[in-house]
Amino acid sequence: MTNPNRKLPYTLHILTLFLLSFVFSTAANAQLSLNTADTLYAWGAVSTTEIVAYSGVRNNSDNPGNFRWVRTTNAQVAGWQTSICDINTCYLPTTDSADFTLNGRSNSNIDCHLYPNQVQGNGTVVVTVFEVSNRANAVTVVYRFSTHAAGLNSIGQPGLSAFPNPTQDWVTVDVDLPISQTISASLHDIQGRSVRQITLSPGRNQVDLSTLPRACYMLLVTDQHYSACLRLMRY
Repeated sequence: MTNPNRKLPYTLHILTLFLLSFVFSTAANAQLSLNTADTLYAWGAVSTTEIVAYSGVRNNSDNPGNFRWVRTTNAQVAGWQTSICDINTCYLPTTDSADFTLNGRSNSNIDCHLYPNQVQGNGTVVVTVFEVSNRANAVTVVYRFSTHAAGLNSIGQPGLSAFPNPTQDWVTVDVDLPISQTISASLHDIQGRSVRQITLSPGRNQVDLSTLPRACYMLLVTDQHYSACLRLMRY
């Protein structure tokens, strides 16, 4: 005659494995993640109307969720203003928190916009995004801004553009400047150090950023008669 008690440990073992599998699966599906690095750098001339640090979050669950972003740190120079943009809208500089709904397997931008108002300096903004029903499901992004006196003839010249920007690897740089031949451009990091020399021609150019650290860079194009710069970001 079979002893029914002998089946109990095996049954408990199977039940335990099932419960652990369910818990881990649920945790993985609920995870919120960043689409960019957790620390972003952006800078520009004090005369620039707006400087943007681009970031975003992804809802990795199959189900929609209600999320909230909170600006926990806003250490900026007197005279600066910063505002946050999400999937819904761009908010006033006085708004430090807002809720938004994100469908399953979808993304929302969480961009930080700086308005330097002709003021030079450095500042940091920190934003935390979390699921309203589960605050442990959260991510934090740090935006570091710097403004400087304009030293070039042209800052943000429309004749110099790039896409996609931000990028993970390759970026297309369109040059529509009064140059007639191939020129040398330099790529600088946030500290102003030259990290790469790039050859550009009038028209469309492909530039590989995949070997550089994830950060913001400034592309400088100069010759005897013309200067322009363009901010690029690799995430």
